[in-house]
Amino acid sequence: MWWYGCPLDWSRIDSLKEEEHGRWFPENLSSRAEFTDFVWTPRDEEVNFQCEELPTLSDIATRGSRYFHAIYNGQQGKIIHLDGALRVFDEGSWNQRKKLHLRKSGKIGDRIKLFRIDTPIERDFLGDLCSNYFIWNNDVVRYFGADLSESILEIPPNTSYNE
Repeated sequence: MWWYGCPLDWSRIDSLKEEEHGRWFPENLSSRAEFTDFVWTPRDEEVNFQCEELPTLSDIATRGSRYFHAIYNGQQGKIIHLDGALRVFDEGSWNQRKKLHLRKSGKIGDRIKLFRIDTPIERDFLGDLCSNYFIWNNDVVRYFGADLSESILEIPPNTSYNE
């Protein structure tokens, strides 16, 4: 559920001069998240993108936060780096992270990198990769342009996960 921030607009990202950030609160499928933050940070010819889904406090013993980072080069019109990681928290570091937006959270918790790509890719693929990394987080999927109908958001009745 959108709390604040602007929809993605690549022409705005191409000319970004100041950080742009937002936050979503959980809904149906992402209810085990406290919230999801994103931020675009301009640095010279590049813009860094970060997105993190903070798990609920009751889940930190069994799951980390999903963290995604990408670097967009506006002159090339390509993503020149991206990586995905898990950030693991204890109760103290989780409480510290919860009080801060991702853009100000620094290196709280322990990061475990899951993948890294340093080959330039088209910027339109960023949405596909990020949406798949944040599976069940429809806010991320919508942010990158997917139009999700309500029928996709709910599990059909009489559906078993064991089928």
